[in-house]
Amino acid sequence: MRNKNISGRINYILFIISVLLFQSCKVAYIPSMENVPILQKKGDIEANLTPANFQGAFSPIDHLGLMINGQSSLNTETSDGNTNYKARRQFVEGAIGYYTMVEPDKTFEIFGGAGYGSLSFHDNIVYSDQKYSASMLRTFVQPSISFLNENIEFAFSVRFLQLKFTDIQTNNYDDAELQDDRLYQLDRQPFYFAEPAFTLRAGWKHVKAQFQYLYSCKVNTQPINYYPMNFFIGLSLRF
Repeated sequence: MRNKNISGRINYILFIISVLLFQSCKVAYIPSMENVPILQKKGDIEANLTPANFQGAFSPIDHLGLMINGQSSLNTETSDGNTNYKARRQFVEGAIGYYTMVEPDKTFEIFGGAGYGSLSFHDNIVYSDQKYSASMLRTFVQPSISFLNENIEFAFSVRFLQLKFTDIQTNNYDDAELQDDRLYQLDRQPFYFAEPAFTLRAGWKHVKAQFQYLYSCKVNTQPINYYPMNFFIGLSLRF
């Protein structure tokens, strides 16, 4: 009898932990990696890749840069072959910018752009067939300063970002649950973020490992689930 009680308590604790974990997975905003291409001259092409981010930049003429960024992630939880929880986030944006060589080993860049994305949650763990989906519109301005040589590049950037949610759809959600998950009336007003980031690249001339730390600071007070601290590891390619 005692062993059964212990087993029951353990199962209950595991259930509560799973509930908390998957509530925390309902994150409405996960910052994408900042694209700091460190363009230097006409014809430069830069690409950065992580498991959830893909980025590219190109300089068609001196001092002018074009940028494209994408983000895609899918988080699921399965049990007995059935998917009990699914969170999907997708985003793509474009930008145009100016760059200049301040010194032979130092560059300044500033980009501005806009993009569109989507967000969806499907939860069968706590509630039966609970769904939430929304579209996202984003605009940003991002200045940066970079220091470089052939094998190492270091950059400091700050992304100033406006995020709007539109076309929100829900199923089996009431207002109290939306408030608990910090999903309530996300389309009421835009969200504003200031996001400083440090980027380090090390390797060869054309291929480098990339590491980035990004801190996202929400400026307005409306509640939303988001990741304030973000680490990215990937590859940087230069052509």
